Amino acid sequence: MDTNEVKIENLCVGYKNINILNDINFLAGSGEVVGIIGPNGAGKSTLLKTITAVLRPTKGIVYLNEKDVRKMDRKEIARTMAVVPQHTLISPMFTVYDMVSMGRYPHIKNRFSPFDSARDIKITEDSMKMVGVEHLSEKTLDAVSGGERQMVVIARALAQEPKILILDEPTSNLDVNHQIKILKLVQNIVRGKNVSAIVVLHDLNTAARFCNKLILLHDKRILSIGTPREVLTIENIRKAYKVEAEVNYSKVINSINIIVLDELNGKSDDDLKNDGIS
Repeated sequence: MDTNEVKIENLCVGYKNINILNDINFLAGSGEVVGIIGPNGAGKSTLLKTITAVLRPTKGIVYLNEKDVRKMDRKEIARTMAVVPQHTLISPMFTVYDMVSMGRYPHIKNRFSPFDSARDIKITEDSMKMVGVEHLSEKTLDAVSGGERQMVVIARALAQEPKILILDEPTSNLDVNHQIKILKLVQNIVRGKNVSAIVVLHDLNTAARFCNKLILLHDKRILSIGTPREVLTIENIRKAYKVEAEVNYSKVINSINIIVLDELNGKSDDDLKNDGIS
């Protein structure tokens, strides 16, 4: 079985001599959904941009399946990794089929190659079926809902036949039903195709439920990495998010459940210990 992974070694990233991330090290392996979490400004989007070679690190290396991403051309990157951005700018007059078929572009050998080969058509159709948007094939993008449009973007990513999926807040601005549907879909894709997925999420309960591994960013570094139970502790939540929280386990969803109680109001960890909160 192929190993599909992202490996980050000693990564440092900055803008205009200002460090955003320092000494980032982790592995996202085959069959894993790795969640990137952290407060606003922690560097989550910067990390994704570096993984996808939009930004060049000041130090360290990003490996995609053991290849240095800096030494890969754009088409090779796109054949290895598919990105589901937070916002997709595309003409609303394209049909759903048109949108999904764009995922085949990285596999076209040259500009004279046929774009709609039998294989391209089959993969496009299979990707729509896997996501459940085949019935929308002839609809234009302005005629589908926000949740359906996000499903279409994921189908386009699948049409790339990626080994690695990168998703930047894929459930933002969606209702609860579509949030669950999309994240279950990501889980099924990762398990069924043995790919690895890295997903940025804001909601901690969602991250705990749908990710195998979490990476909590804080103060330009990884504060904690591990399973949701290992990462989402009262102490880590307090330090990263500056809130008091209660962490319980729910048998119903087989996951931890976090209840935010209050902001810290400037209290230090020592103050909270003295108050008997720790």
